[in-house]
Amino acid sequence: MKKAVVVLPTYNEKENIEDIIDLVLVQQKKIKNWDLYVLVSDSDSPDGTGNVVKELSKADTHIDLLNVKERGIGVGLLKGYQYACDEMGADAIIQMDADLQHDAKEIPNFLAQIDAGFNFVQGSRFIPGGKNELEWYRKFFSWSANWVSRILLGILKVHEFTTSYRAFTSELFSRINIDNIPWKGKSFVFQPAFLYAVYKAGAKIKEIPIVFVDRTRGLSKMQIVKYIIDLLFFCIRVRIFDSKVVIKFAVVGTIGFIINTTGLEFFVALNIHPAISAGLGAEMAIISNFLLNNFWTFKHRKIQNNKLIYKFFQFNMTSFGAVTIQSMSVWTGTIIFGLNTYRIFYIIGIAIGLFWNYLMYSRVIWSKKPLIAS
Repeated sequence: MKKAVVVLPTYNEKENIEDIIDLVLVQQKKIKNWDLYVLVSDSDSPDGTGNVVKELSKADTHIDLLNVKERGIGVGLLKGYQYACDEMGADAIIQMDADLQHDAKEIPNFLAQIDAGFNFVQGSRFIPGGKNELEWYRKFFSWSANWVSRILLGILKVHEFTTSYRAFTSELFSRINIDNIPWKGKSFVFQPAFLYAVYKAGAKIKEIPIVFVDRTRGLSKMQIVKYIIDLLFFCIRVRIFDSKVVIKFAVVGTIGFIINTTGLEFFVALNIHPAISAGLGAEMAIISNFLLNNFWTFKHRKIQNNKLIYKFFQFNMTSFGAVTIQSMSVWTGTIIFGLNTYRIFYIIGIAIGLFWNYLMYSRVIWSKKPLIAS
């Protein structure tokens, strides 16, 4: 039987904690192939939340308590994930709020999607069937925060970044680069940052609709102004990093252009047809581009030595598309306008091939792009 651990991060949730635990564990009746456990990851709550959980755990071995002793939603969640995997042997982790804003009845649906082959399942208020039942200004804030995240992080097929109702496999968690997540921050920026890390780790993502209601007991820990600032800084930092990759790609492409052009003119001087000369020059540039991109542009995804030959062959195959575009541009242009126009159509072919190359290099050769279900 597989084990699913529901991680509940808490700080001063004494009023809600027993109810949410009961609502979670009663879902076991609807689940056939998973054993359901609850881990309360408490930030040393002064209201006695931890004491309540400790008493409940004495009567039910499916309840556990982790006192992380440090404030911060990211700290509580990350420590909870690690404890669930390392100490409880979780096969899957479900993260949800402890304030009764998430409907525990959705837990079987989350696990059904994990069983269907998705390794990250995100609850969403912004897809058909989802609802956001907060006050109007908080609805606007949620909607705005998610649009900023989608656009700046460049993940348009995901609609929900900020809610904390999600499930993922322990195998996926083991592949996430924790260093790229601001998990020690005090705001809720951990939520979109963790989803971005999951995306970069190559997750197969599925969104399911959820209903998000306002809390009826206790106080929200959300610091809206700090969250906005932290979210913007995180998204901008990601965008700057991605821009660096594009700039490096452009530099490598420029070097390749010089090599390609030199090869073209050299072979044309040997009375070889410009279309063939363009192809030969392009292959010289391909070798240069592969080496520079692997050891500089995409060094954060550097190809292992035992895969270099295979990847170089694959690189040639994908680059053949740009070579074909370039050669066909020159061939077509010179047939219509004469051989003396080959340089013009060479430049046109290079420009079109540039877009093809970036697409293939970033998504095929050095790809860590996840699969996202619609």
